Amino acid sequence: MPPMRVIVLGFLLIIFIGAVLLSLPISSKSGEFTNFLDAFFTSTSATCVTGLIRFDTYTYWSWFGKAVLLVLIQIGGLGFMTMAISIIALTKARIGISTRIVMQSSISAPQIGGIVKLTKKIFLGTAIVESSGAVLLLPYFIPKLGIAKGIVYSVFHSVSAFCNAGFDLMGYKEQFCSLTYQTGDWYFNIVIMSLIIVGGLGFIVWFDLIDAKFRFKDLHLQSKLVLTVSSVLIVIGAVFIYSFELNGTLFQDMPLNEKILAALFQSVTARTAGFNSVDLASLTPSSITMMICLMLIGGSTGSTAGGLKTTTFAVLILSILSVVRRKKDMEAFGRRLEDGLGKTAACLFTLYITVAVGSAMVISNIEDITMLQAMFETVSAIATVGCTLGITTRVGIISEIILIVLMMLGRIGSVTVLLALFSDRSKTVSKLAQEKIQIGSGDNNMKSILIIGLGRFGLIMADKLENEGNEVMGVDISEKRADDAATILRNVQIGDATDEHFIASLGVANFDVCVVAVGGENFQIALETTVLLKDYGAKFIVARANRDVHEKLLLRNGADYVVCADREAAERLAVKYGTKHVFDYIELTDDFGLFEISAPESWLGKSIAKVNVRSKYNINIIATKVGENITPITTPEYIFNRGENILIMGEEAVVRKFLR
Repeated sequence: MPPMRVIVLGFLLIIFIGAVLLSLPISSKSGEFTNFLDAFFTSTSATCVTGLIRFDTYTYWSWFGKAVLLVLIQIGGLGFMTMAISIIALTKARIGISTRIVMQSSISAPQIGGIVKLTKKIFLGTAIVESSGAVLLLPYFIPKLGIAKGIVYSVFHSVSAFCNAGFDLMGYKEQFCSLTYQTGDWYFNIVIMSLIIVGGLGFIVWFDLIDAKFRFKDLHLQSKLVLTVSSVLIVIGAVFIYSFELNGTLFQDMPLNEKILAALFQSVTARTAGFNSVDLASLTPSSITMMICLMLIGGSTGSTAGGLKTTTFAVLILSILSVVRRKKDMEAFGRRLEDGLGKTAACLFTLYITVAVGSAMVISNIEDITMLQAMFETVSAIATVGCTLGITTRVGIISEIILIVLMMLGRIGSVTVLLALFSDRSKTVSKLAQEKIQIGSGDNNMKSILIIGLGRFGLIMADKLENEGNEVMGVDISEKRADDAATILRNVQIGDATDEHFIASLGVANFDVCVVAVGGENFQIALETTVLLKDYGAKFIVARANRDVHEKLLLRNGADYVVCADREAAERLAVKYGTKHVFDYIELTDDFGLFEISAPESWLGKSIAKVNVRSKYNINIIATKVGENITPITTPEYIFNRGENILIMGEEAVVRKFLR
């Protein structure tokens, strides 16, 4: 069974078992059966570490019910595969390769090697952090609740905070109050926020920080992105919420230190813990929108948090910057990100937005609430946050089912679910015809170029065009050449260019330029390909030829320009090495060329105007060259210096005569 399907079915099984246990009379304080749909909702929320609830956790559930919730939260936070492999490892049983692959997918590990060891480290690290959090909470709960109850409350809230679950037992003060009675308590808030942040950073980042001895420059790129984006979002979120609430009613009676703490806590908990230290329904629409954005981004890959993930958000930003800067690759901290990440990030973003907005429209209509309120609830569910404006407790059956599905998608991953459904479908290497569309205002200057023939000539040309920011498709009949080209090009196809159906499938009319780079190998193939390209509407065809007769035939049969690479290279070398004082030569037309020469001795120390170059010699001085540096000449007052070469343009016969 595919790894993704194992993960999906595993989570569903745990949710179902949890729902059955929570529906039993032993799980409720009243001793009555709980409606199975409500039990399933609560089990989903706990397993998906969301925090959305139908009943107040303290007042409704018995201690058995609370224990079930705590176990579900722990399994959901770590991932059931982490728990399973940790237990298997304790028995010394052998863990097969298929189980290791599932484990890698479950915790988003970078590689399968050492996965069991990594799982043990995650389990141990979690135990240490949650135990430390519980110890730090003891001074808060024991004086208020006594030793036994204080220990239970400390453990429950430490696990819930670290797993970003958002479940609390504060209902003994007031139902559904969350942490609103601790708004100004700096010690309590800092402990909870620290647990949320540590849990939301991700297991891989923890160990990277330890290995690098907390030196930022020694971290891997993923850790740098996670830490940078997380820090920026916490600060920006707190600043915006604080600013927006200055004009609202929520902060009116609060002292300054409470306002700062409340804004900071809401910024942290929105990614994606689900606690709240203020009444969220009293926030201004601007603050609610800010929290929706923070919830949507969420925590980090491989962490206990949900959401799009900070790395996905970072890739989206870097992708935008690469387009703005007209760069082929996404770059950060002196590193280049792998190809295809931008597409994956865009896919995730589109899925999350589409599902969240679509669900919000349905719930808004059914429950007769505003779209903003509905968006808050749906984003909270799909990002597994658990914050609510007080709506979740009173929604109807259809809305409840929608929220259950959203929580599952958010925790398991919408892409994971899609892969689980379709991963065993047959694969194909064929592609449909390509056609360009304009993005945004459509003012990009990229050209789309088709290169047929990926030998040395075609590959060098493709590499150069791709690096210049153009959209290049490479085609070759050889699988080996296509594989080699795939390291350079994003779009490579294997096919016979003399096959009419294959050429038709490429959509050649949509390319700005089509290059036939096979002439040096087989002129017959080049000619047939050129004819087919012309027949199927190619806009501009560049072909390659080795002989003059081939050039004429290609031009007569559809080619717009013919490159005689060997002839041009030979002529260039002949001029360069056969003409005195010439260092390089580029042919512009049959008669004109660009020459790099040393300045004649008689010109040194004189200006262009004084030498009267154009009138006397009928040539144009273009630029000077020293080493690899070329400086354009823009004034006739320029004085020639020893040790520099000059670039001149003119008729080849005139220049040759001048150089004698």
